[in-house]
Amino acid sequence: MSFWLASNGFLVRAIDASPSAIQRAHLYGNILPHSLQFFTEDVEMLPRGALSAGYYDGVVDVCCLQHVEDLAKAIEAVWKMLKPGGQLFSIMACADHSPVMRDELKGATFNRLTQVEVHRHFMPFSAVKLESMTHTDNGANISHWIIEATK
Repeated sequence: MSFWLASNGFLVRAIDASPSAIQRAHLYGNILPHSLQFFTEDVEMLPRGALSAGYYDGVVDVCCLQHVEDLAKAIEAVWKMLKPGGQLFSIMACADHSPVMRDELKGATFNRLTQVEVHRHFMPFSAVKLESMTHTDNGANISHWIIEATK
């Protein structure tokens, strides 16, 4: 997602808590250095440094927040990073999502949310739009929330 956004005119600061994930991300392509920067950071510890509070127009999360240890703290950190009116677009697992779809996720934190839990976690935002989608992954039907939250 980071490479697509950067190659389509967005200035992107991408984070992951895993240094090896950041190393793998560099294999996906080359973008002008000013368009895409990678940081090894724990979202629960933000904002700080180059990833500062009240700076961002938008945050895009594709199935990453669902794997943080403290989801409430991570969502609060994202809220702090956004400018007033800034938006978070997030894709997160629904409660009926299988807890383990791939071997690399065995033993990992996996937050699977009900609709009530989504609204509770995103309460600090002024507006939340919520949809669900079901798709096939490794032969299994799985469901995700599509969340658009405005600060």
